[in-house]
Amino acid sequence: MLPTRFVLLAGLLVFLTAAPVRGTEEFANPPRPFPVVMGEQIAANLVDLIFLFDRVASDPPTATTPDYLERVSQPSSPFYNDYLAYRRGRIDRAELVRRLPHVAMMGDSLTQHFYISSPISLFWRARTQRRKNWFLDTDPDPASIRSVYERLETFTPLVATEYNGAGALVAPARASEGIRRRIVRTRNLSGQSLQILRKRRFPDLILIWIGHNNLDWVEGLSPTERAHPEKRLQEIAAQFRQNYTEPLQWLIDRAKTENHRVAIVVFGLANLEAFFKARRKAEALHAKNPALYPYF
Repeated sequence: MLPTRFVLLAGLLVFLTAAPVRGTEEFANPPRPFPVVMGEQIAANLVDLIFLFDRVASDPPTATTPDYLERVSQPSSPFYNDYLAYRRGRIDRAELVRRLPHVAMMGDSLTQHFYISSPISLFWRARTQRRKNWFLDTDPDPASIRSVYERLETFTPLVATEYNGAGALVAPARASEGIRRRIVRTRNLSGQSLQILRKRRFPDLILIWIGHNNLDWVEGLSPTERAHPEKRLQEIAAQFRQNYTEPLQWLIDRAKTENHRVAIVVFGLANLEAFFKARRKAEALHAKNPALYPYF
């Protein structure tokens, strides 16, 4: 089954490579011909069919403290009364878990186990790799990532969920997410917010680290516009502010209706100056030894 899926995925990647690359669709999103839209829909549905087993059988991007029941059964636990209600049959196990602290992560590839590699490997990782990142790594091996989930777990049992996705954008709620993002099940910031809002249990803590894919300001610009980008940069800043504010406000409005405290932490973008310094070092190493950073 696995080789077959790789072959089918390779065929789809050929289709995607041949298709024109589209931008963020934030500033110019002209209507596309109906056959193109239908073709993209068929391709996305085919990928969903190929990955049906992964969607049904693989662990969802959620982790719950394994020994939470033992920990809440301690009289010193702040959840001890909930545990007693569970033991007396007043609430079920699912409700007991809902009463634990819940943490949500929203973001893009920088919040995932994601890096540039061969096309098939890249799409496979974007589609299937979960948990193995700085937020939700659950490997108890001391040599593995000491994730945010594991650090919080040292003083309270909790439930942590990923809503992030490689290639996610800060884009209008009405914007199409594009064929490349759809086949890896990526949702933009607005889509991730809607996912959280659909949940019965609203998180106690929401972490947001997104916006890096919006930094390509030169895409789609003519040489003249690149030489004088002032207008374009102002448009990007204004649109980004609007597109970030709307889904964030949805979360704030929902938080106001909850009967528990909610914290929302918004991270700034990555240090791009440090990034480009590291990139120059990688370029120099690659020039001396092409085996290093092969996808540079």
